[in-house]
Amino acid sequence: MTGKTKARIVALRIWVRRRDKRVMRLLLLAFLLCAAAVGMRLRNGGGDQSEAEAIKSIRTEEKIFAMTVVVTGDEKTADLEALAALCGDFGVSPTYFVTPDWAEDHASLCAKLTAKGGALGLYLEDSLRGKSRGAVLKYVSEENEHFYDTLGQYPRYVRASDGGTGTLSSVLDSFGQYLLAAGCTIGPAECPAIQSGDIAEVREVDESCLRNVISATAAAIGGGISPIAMKSFLYTFGSPVDAAGRQYESDTLT
Repeated sequence: MTGKTKARIVALRIWVRRRDKRVMRLLLLAFLLCAAAVGMRLRNGGGDQSEAEAIKSIRTEEKIFAMTVVVTGDEKTADLEALAALCGDFGVSPTYFVTPDWAEDHASLCAKLTAKGGALGLYLEDSLRGKSRGAVLKYVSEENEHFYDTLGQYPRYVRASDGGTGTLSSVLDSFGQYLLAAGCTIGPAECPAIQSGDIAEVREVDESCLRNVISATAAAIGGGISPIAMKSFLYTFGSPVDAAGRQYESDTLT
């Protein structure tokens, strides 16, 4: 072996060692970055931040809409009774989202709301963003049981105050519950044109809101869009929901 050959072999070995060291440094850096990301996730509660698959409307060729009412506890009893009465006059069967605590304190009012054709759903007032699946599962389970103990039934429909996350969607799926949101919102300062397939959500019920409910509902019915109860409005449980929050039949082309 000549001197030049030996020199080349030595140089090659040095290059290989340096390359291996660079590779190891890159692998170590990648590991540290992954560890930092995991640590940040754990500090934030280890929860899912993805958006929920909440249903805001349905894809349909029928001219129909459904109505929901979010009861936060700030409403006057007289205003909720007036809302139930006018919904009855229009043939609207709203779903009232209530907390178990509110339902427990307003048992007679709940009876009046359902007597007028309304249904009761579960309102989750605590934000669940950043919570782990275990924490969300525990919270929803407890709220479901409290709802059942108070009203004698488990809620079929759920509304989250924060809109919900992917984790909440997954947990509710395991319970066979629909997560709903607003397709359009009717409030004291909001009187939208209800579109076919919309879930029209009523919030902040007061005298001004009631006037807007009358106007929006009358306009929808006058335009040939009929109100329908939620149990007949939604598609079969588990039907897909698109990015815009529209539920559709699984055999429908997207």
